[in-house]
Amino acid sequence: MSVSKQPDSAGQAHKLRGERLPEPLQPGAEWRLHSNGRSGWWYHPGGVDPSQAAVISVRLSKDREGAKLGPRTQINDGRELAAAKGLTVVGEFVDDDIPISESNGRTPKERPAFKEMLTVLASERVGTLIAWHTDRLYRGFGELDKLMKVCKPLELPVLTVKSGELDLATATGRLIAGILAVVGMAEVERAIERIKAQKRQAALDGQYQGGRRSFGFEPDGVTHREAEARALRDDSKRALADVALGQISREWNAQGLRTTGGKEFRALEVRRILLRPRNAGYSVYHGEIVNDAVWDPIVDRDTWTALRAKLETPGRGGNSFERKYQGSGVYRCGKCSSVTYLSGAKRVDGTPIYKCRDTGHLSRAVEPVDDMVTKVIVKRLSLPDAAITFGTHNGVDLSELHTRRAATQARLDELAELFAARHIDASQLKAGSIPLRAELESIEQQQVAAREESVLANLPLGTDGVWEAWKACSPDVRGKMIDALLTVTILPGRGKYFDPSKVQIEWKDAAAAA
Repeated sequence: MSVSKQPDSAGQAHKLRGERLPEPLQPGAEWRLHSNGRSGWWYHPGGVDPSQAAVISVRLSKDREGAKLGPRTQINDGRELAAAKGLTVVGEFVDDDIPISESNGRTPKERPAFKEMLTVLASERVGTLIAWHTDRLYRGFGELDKLMKVCKPLELPVLTVKSGELDLATATGRLIAGILAVVGMAEVERAIERIKAQKRQAALDGQYQGGRRSFGFEPDGVTHREAEARALRDDSKRALADVALGQISREWNAQGLRTTGGKEFRALEVRRILLRPRNAGYSVYHGEIVNDAVWDPIVDRDTWTALRAKLETPGRGGNSFERKYQGSGVYRCGKCSSVTYLSGAKRVDGTPIYKCRDTGHLSRAVEPVDDMVTKVIVKRLSLPDAAITFGTHNGVDLSELHTRRAATQARLDELAELFAARHIDASQLKAGSIPLRAELESIEQQQVAAREESVLANLPLGTDGVWEAWKACSPDVRGKMIDALLTVTILPGRGKYFDPSKVQIEWKDAAAAA
């Protein structure tokens, strides 16, 4: 017979679910691992009489029972049964954690070892099939049908360690097999219900629900992974200050940070991660915040709330445009009545220039203009009164807003508890929730407005550290700060060398000029 070939690593000690697979019983036989890393088999019929030859099928499931049944248990129990029946094991086929669900009408994912085993059985060189239990052999009518198509014409007996013998050659045997398939599917559904109930309760209790590691956290879901947590803390604030998400994704990639799936970041992935409630210490179930979590927040809740409102509000937070030079779309052309902005371009020799976006009749080299504007703005923002002059939030008390938000959320939670205890009905819950949710939304909008009022949030105003902080900002952020504070106009002029008199710089707030 011809057994199908798959990419494998024959001759090595293989493990499935952390257990080393037992050595094959037949001399010269070797385990072959499928390319998926979760299925393996060996088959070596040698000169064994087919009527005395048996193969063992092993399936490792995610349910509670399967968690106790590693490959060694199922294989060794199957070998003992074969010995008791006077049979010789000539092959063993193992599939690990292959999800199967036929209740939703979708085709189950293929089990490579099971498929290989059916090919071996059809070769008529094996007389008996052994499994630990029928639900370790098949789950669902799809796999049972495939098995019956092979076993029925050959009158091949199926022996199990825990559920007796199946005779798929008879109507009664096939009926029993079908009933056991229904029972197996019901067990899967009950296991899923148990898991969902456990996850829901864990979420309500603020506990970690398991699953893939979250960016910023260790696999336990509670401990912070400091390098990732630092990126979340810093860049949540930077995203709130209008740093483009594309810029953040490139910086994370350059720092060697990767998604928990090992891939490089893109802007959409950064957005998804920054918006996770777990960053702010919230426990979530089905997308809804249900409780405070047991782990410490990475990002303070005021920042996270403001960032969520910013990124999720239609028409805001897209951060799609990211200027390459700080003056692109900011500096004005003085030859077009100061209404046409300049955009970044390059001369033939590659020198970056600011060029009139509409007509192209005015251009200046980027570097000397940027240096001049930078010196003006950094000098002013380093003065002692800068924190007072530029660092206000329109008189809004952020701590007071935080307190109001917490109180409003507590009242909403109290209404939910009253409804759950049946002290109020659905109409009363709705009537009480609508004004509170409106108030909550209003508070969050005030928080966002207060935090966005100053684009200078990344600068230590009034200190000597302004220059270093300014250099650390991307051109896109620097452009937004310039646009908020200054009107920079490039005036017409001729000459090979830069003329500072042709760059007009005015403070938008006259009181800010010093």
